[in-house]
Amino acid sequence: MRIIRATEDFKLHGNSYEGFPLIINSEVELVREVHQFLIYFCITRGRVQSKNSWWRYGQDMYDYFGFLEGANLDWRSSLADTQHSVIAAYRDWSVGLGLSSKTINGRLRTLIKFYEFAVRKHWIESVPFDIEVVIVNKGKGFLAHTDKSGNVKASPDVLLTEKASQLQILTKQEVKRLLSHKAFISQHLIFRLAVQTGMRKEELLTFPESYIQDPSTRRGKAIVPVVLSSKDMQVVSGQGGTKGNKERTIHIPIGLYERLWQYKLHERNELLLNNEVAKQQTLLINRFGKPYSIKGSILNKELNLNSYDKCMTSGRS
Repeated sequence: MRIIRATEDFKLHGNSYEGFPLIINSEVELVREVHQFLIYFCITRGRVQSKNSWWRYGQDMYDYFGFLEGANLDWRSSLADTQHSVIAAYRDWSVGLGLSSKTINGRLRTLIKFYEFAVRKHWIESVPFDIEVVIVNKGKGFLAHTDKSGNVKASPDVLLTEKASQLQILTKQEVKRLLSHKAFISQHLIFRLAVQTGMRKEELLTFPESYIQDPSTRRGKAIVPVVLSSKDMQVVSGQGGTKGNKERTIHIPIGLYERLWQYKLHERNELLLNNEVAKQQTLLINRFGKPYSIKGSILNKELNLNSYDKCMTSGRS
């Protein structure tokens, strides 16, 4: 079982969908049902526009069908053995790997959608799970009195109980350690932006240089609002830089904004000249005058601190 990214030659009704996940079985053939489901779920519905999300759903299906292939199980069979369903067997196998309940449930929810799709397509007669009523704690919000659900909801019985995870936030000591670390100027500014604006890694590494303008026009301002547009970031990196490709606004402290402007005029320009690079659309570039790779690990290796990963995690929205 393999998962690969489609080239620009993969087209549906004349539209190219480069990067679309393709699940290939051991006989080097597309898994037809999975392929049809992913097209429907990621493209036809119109709700999943990020290529990163395409790949995540593709990986969910790849992981499940890889498990089935290794265990010699058929996804159409409702039972793995006795009364234990194949999807429940996959869940228990995932638990044995030490994966978190949140990660496992995320994959299971994709599989649940797949099985519901399969029933609608008449590939199978019924889904390999039951729906049960569970009690949920919704809290007492402003409109709680209008909720007629009675704190209950229907849920597939294969899902695990999730423990609320505590939001990871940098301590003052970790922030000081992060910002005092001797790093290349571009990396240092990436760390400052992450801490002071809450930007995600993809946003930081696809941040366009055109977003930073002469700060003299903003005198008297404590912060500078900057609208992040996935369209701008797609021009820079070929993929969306904001979560879900949604436009959002960040607020950069004026002191940091002024430092970014100086970096753009001096250090960044010097890097481009020394490396004989004519132009780069990303603001923050490496020592070779090129953009940082979103998939790269150079920032982690250079810093070698747990606080970097924690910083990037707490900055996600």
